[in-house]
Amino acid sequence: MTESSHQSTPRAAIRVGVLHDFPWSEGGKESFESALFSGMEPAIAAGRIPPVELVHAQVRGLPLPDGSSHDIERGFRDLLAAEVIAIIGPGLTDSTLIVQPLCDAAKIAAINYAGVEISRSEYMFHFQIGSLEEEPVLLSQHLNSLGLSSVALLHDSSYIGRRKAEFFVEASAETGLTILSRRELPVHVPDLRAEVAHLRLMAPDALVWVGLWEGARTLSLALSDASWDVPVMANSALLTGYLNPEWATGWEGWTYADTVSDYNDIFLALLRRSRKMSPPLLAGFHDIGRLLAEGIARAPYLAPAAIKDGLERVKGLASASGRPGTRMGFGTWERSALKGSYLVLDPHQPTLDLQDLTADPLTEVACQPGDHGRDVFWRPLVELSFDRCQGVAESGHRLGQAGPRHWGDAVHPYAEANRVGTKCPFRWTLMTESQSSSSMVKLMRSRKMPALLTRMSSRP
Repeated sequence: MTESSHQSTPRAAIRVGVLHDFPWSEGGKESFESALFSGMEPAIAAGRIPPVELVHAQVRGLPLPDGSSHDIERGFRDLLAAEVIAIIGPGLTDSTLIVQPLCDAAKIAAINYAGVEISRSEYMFHFQIGSLEEEPVLLSQHLNSLGLSSVALLHDSSYIGRRKAEFFVEASAETGLTILSRRELPVHVPDLRAEVAHLRLMAPDALVWVGLWEGARTLSLALSDASWDVPVMANSALLTGYLNPEWATGWEGWTYADTVSDYNDIFLALLRRSRKMSPPLLAGFHDIGRLLAEGIARAPYLAPAAIKDGLERVKGLASASGRPGTRMGFGTWERSALKGSYLVLDPHQPTLDLQDLTADPLTEVACQPGDHGRDVFWRPLVELSFDRCQGVAESGHRLGQAGPRHWGDAVHPYAEANRVGTKCPFRWTLMTESQSSSSMVKLMRSRKMPALLTRMSSRP
């Protein structure tokens, strides 16, 4: 075959397996593929890797109520039979512990996106959308930084809840935090009002919840019923609020671990192009796509066993997940993808120095020339076109980081008027960055308020 004819022959596509272990939401599969290919496309377009065909295996993952280890194993075998070169997933903690030895036995590299360190092995790589081991440490250190000295710790009986509780107790021994009570609860606990009443008598400085999302929801209902305004710290289970605004409303004011930051420009660029997926998953799947594409490009040859070697050579990639400066890559026996501040838990208190709007939640606020810095955010709580919002940003007010947070193409009626020195009606709330990365989006999706003006303290 001549060189010219070889160049004109399209490269055969390689197959990448997706072991998906929880139900797709409406449009979820399409959003997943879009996010994944946003990370892979640069390497494909440059001809550094062949075209990629995704092969999906849907399984009933654990610890979901209808989960099945046999179904997870069946899905893994189906992907091997489809001759995939690598696997993405699973995403649930218990599922990864089932798949890990299967990958090692089959000598096929997989990148899971659960939160557990012990999922890592020779062929199982780990992208941390949350961390069972590091989130509790972050929560304990954050409580200590706030000067809170005593807590009541609640967790469920899941593997996730128990492991996070263990790490929280160990971290608190170092930070000097006093744990007045530690209670393990059923995963599907229906009512925590009696438990909350009992804990209230202990007068802890704060409550800590670690575990799955159902218990966090039940706890929020019990606290609301008791009218107990106590600081609550929680793990990344609250990311569920991105998909369930009603639950998110009950978690307003809680502090928890997120994996996206409004200061990460890579993440913000993704949001400009996609408004349908949960932000942590959007950033995470983009990053996983990029990691895998670079691993394939660096592999000595295109075979499942060789992709492991290629992934070990990926170093120092900037990530959409985490704060600015978070990097990702792997190494020889280094299986954790994210390095640096990939968990977003802001210890700073927000400030608002434009005007005190507490008396009237719908007030005209003048946007002053000095208020267009990086620490000022205007967040409409309705669906807003990013392009229109970006155009207004160029007039001086800092809207460039606000527009991507929205779903749909409807234009906010005040967007055109919102210019420096112009008065516009706003509703507002105060949030730390960890809350702005979650509660703000959840409030937007619930459409409870027409607009939001937030000023947050500057950060390094």
